Formats: sequence, structure tokens, C-alpha cells
Amino acid sequence: MLPRILCCSLLVGTLVATSAAAQARFAGHGDYPAGFAPVSIAIADLNRDQIQDLVSADSNDNSVSVMLGNADGTFQSPRPISLGTNASPRCVVTGDFNRDGKADLAVADSGAHTVSILLGNGDGTFQMSLSVPVGVTPSSIGVADFNGDNKPDLAVANRGSNTVSVLLGGGDGTFVPRQTVMTDAAPASVAVVDVNQDRKMDLAVANSGSTTISVFLGQGDGTFQASGTIATGGTAIWSVAAADVNGDGAPDLVSADNGSDRVSVLVGRGDGTFQAARFPGRCRPECGGVGRLQR
Repeated sequence: MLPRILCCSLLVGTLVATSAAAQARFAGHGDYPAGFAPVSIAIADLNRDQIQDLVSADSNDNSVSVMLGNADGTFQSPRPISLGTNASPRCVVTGDFNRDGKADLAVADSGAHTVSILLGNGDGTFQMSLSVPVGVTPSSIGVADFNGDNKPDLAVANRGSNTVSVLLGGGDGTFVPRQTVMTDAAPASVAVVDVNQDRKMDLAVANSGSTTISVFLGQGDGTFQASGTIATGGTAIWSVAAADVNGDGAPDLVSADNGSDRVSVLVGRGDGTFQAARFPGRCRPECGGVGRLQR
């Protein structure tokens, strides 16, 4: 499951569908305490009661906070799990890393330059974390099967070393390095998506220091080949997501540009290349550059 990320606060709403316009709105919200400075959140059923739970990465507490869901859309008090001194977690994702049917956690520890793997007990608690070394200042994690063995693997964007660490899962909760991929400056976010529709998972990486998106095509064996770099014309890209936003069957990319107050949409052609960036979000008068694929 891909993580859903909120920064600084946790908001929970009740989705209400309108009739004619087929739109959605949120009726009210509930605020729940987490640890100090939560920066990422994941949603999964952590205790196997068919109710969605929350877990936040609390960067200034060196911990993650587990909030079990109630049947009415509310959540219980947070249960903190320490990740060790100087962990400074930046991202948390979920997956079944040991294939026992229980949700596990992977946390990018930016201060320790590791990924913490916490295997779930199936009741909302977790075993002692296992640390896997990665690059400098890991900030984002993507989960998928990169080598076709039906075991979850990880791709970790390391903002401090301008790399992505590819870790292959052993199916028992352990991970081994497979490849280190060089990116543009300060990769802050990684999205897992099959951009060229060959049934092999690829990577799209948002580089906050160079305002570009790097695309890496998966080879199906856990390795990746650089495909190209998309210059978005922004100033500080901090996040990238993938989906078919125009309904043509080909994956597209959407990036959040913190410096230009806008989101950029790059429409995919289905072969791993993308059209020039479009800016449907808020845009300052001076912005207007377009993205292009540089090879």
C-alpha cells in the first residue's frame, strides 16, 4: 500500500457525496495528538479488525505513533514506538514484508541514514526494529516487487547523497542492497509506477535541489536504467505522485512545488516519456516555464 502523507497535523473527515455534481466534501474533522513534529502518515489495518488505523512519523520525537481506528471514524490515543536516538524519521510506509498477513512498517530515518523495519504482531504492536543502512538523509520510500519474486522491495530516496537505494526483500522482513541509483540534487520523494507499461515497476524521483524529476526504468531484476530527466521549471519540488489523471490509460506524474506555489502535471505517453508540464494549481505571475525531457 502506498502511503498517504499529511504534514504537521492529522486530519480525519467524513466523506459526503453530493448527488448531481458527483463531488465530494468533508463534513468536519477530528484532531488527534501525535508525537512532536509529525511529517508523514500511513494508513493501514494494523490490528486486523477491518478498521483502518494511522501511523505517523514524528521527526522531532525519533518515533512513530500508532493510532488504532474505532468503528465510527475516530481514533484512539497514540502509542509511540521509539526508533532510537537521532532517527529523525521523515517517511513511514506499510507493507507485509515477511508475508505473514500482518501489516509491517518501513521508516526512513533521516538522521540515522537507515530504514527501520518494524514487523507487525497483528494486534497493533510491533517487534523491535531492524535497521537497514541506506544513503545519506533518506526522505521517502516506495514499496513494490521490483524483481518479480512476489516479495516486497523498497526504493529509498536519499536527499543528502543524491541517490536512490534499491533494497530487495527476502520475504522474511530482511532486505539486501541491490543497486544505488544516482539522481539529480536532493531527491525528496520517490513514486513507484510502470511508466512504460511493460509490467516492470519504474521509479519517478522528485529532486528538490534541481527542480527536476528523474525517471528510472525497471529491468525486472531489481535494477533500474536511467531514462531521462524532466525539467519542470519550478523552484523547489518536494513530492511526486503517479496516476492516470487524463483517462488515456497511460500513467502521468504530478509534482508539488513548494517554492513556486503550484503543482505540475506531466502527461505520460505510455512509453516512459512525458509531455511538457502543465500547471493547474496556483501560479505566481512570473511562473510559466514548461517541463521537457532531457536525454
